[in-house]
Order: sequence, then C-alpha cells, then structure tokens
Amino acid sequence: MNLRVDLILDTEQRSASPINLKSIIRILCITIPLIIVVIIGIALAKANQSRNELNTLETTHALTKPKFDEAVAMSSSLKNYDDLLDELESWKNARIEWHKQLREVQKQLPLEMDIQLTELEVIGASKLIDNRYPARVFTLTLEGKGTGGGAENNIGRLMTVLQNGEAFAPLVESLEVKRFDKGARRSDRVFTFTTTYEPRIFK
Repeated sequence: MNLRVDLILDTEQRSASPINLKSIIRILCITIPLIIVVIIGIALAKANQSRNELNTLETTHALTKPKFDEAVAMSSSLKNYDDLLDELESWKNARIEWHKQLREVQKQLPLEMDIQLTELEVIGASKLIDNRYPARVFTLTLEGKGTGGGAENNIGRLMTVLQNGEAFAPLVESLEVKRFDKGARRSDRVFTFTTTYEPRIFK
C-alpha cells in the first residue's frame, strides 16, 4: 500500500523550470518600454544639442558674415592692387632711364668739343621674344654736327660713348652710322647715328 501526502497547496506549487514564463513576459513588458523611453530620451537630448549647436553656428555666421564679406572684398582689392603693381613693375623693367644716357653723353662730351645735337629721337616698339616673351625695343637717333679742326675726332668719341659708355654698354645692341659727311665748312662734320638697344623684356 502506497501512501502519498501533499504538504504543498496547489497555489504554492512552483514550476520545475528555472524561470517562470509569466515572469519573463512581465519583465519584458517592463524593460522594453523602459529601453524605448531611454532611447527616445537620448535621441531627444542629441537633437536638442544639435539644435543648440546649429543655432550657435547660425548666430556666429550671422555675426561674422559681414566681416567675412569685407575680408573677401579686401582680398579681391588687394589682388587687383598686386596685379597693378606687377604690371607697373614690368613696365619699369622694360623702360630705359634716358636721363642716365643723356647725362653720360654730356659728361663725356664737354662743350669745348664743339658738338651740337640738332635732333634727338627715341622710338619704342613692342616685340615678342622667342614667340613667348613680350618686350620693348628702343632706338635712339642722334643728329648733329661737329665744328672746328677736331670735329672728326670728337664725333668719333661720341660714337665710342654711345657704344661703350658706362650707361650705354650694358644696354646697347648695335650702333648704325646713317650719315657722316662734311659740313658747311671744310673742317665741319655732320652725322646721324642710330643706336639700337637690347630688347627689354616685361618681367
């Protein structure tokens, strides 16, 4: 004869599984909404932070935009001035300091040498060097006469100055004698010289 006595009430009986299914459902019902709330809260916080940063950037942009526009305008003006200065510098490099040329002639040919210049002509022309580099080419034409017994020698000295003088030698390419004749008197001489200068490249 077997005798079984249940000392636990039906309401006190427990499932044999480690975790009750109802407990799992109950936990999930609590934790899932909580997780969703937390995620939404984090997202809202991030959105608010981003919105605040955006507002700060917009405010900063609104404050700095006039200065930025002014800086852009100044930069553009500065570039224009730099371009103008570069162009002026190029023209400066391409020119010849004629006062130095004439001073050299005056220094080397004093009045007692009796040389009179009757015409002085400077011609400048544009030229492309090696089909690439713009340049200016100058010619200096001097007409005049020498008087007295030393006229021929004095005019010869003028030719030397125009070719080898301190102000001429670094710049002159060639000297052409276009005229060299007797003047009104037997000892007088008339002359026409054309000096061609090396091309002056715009740099």
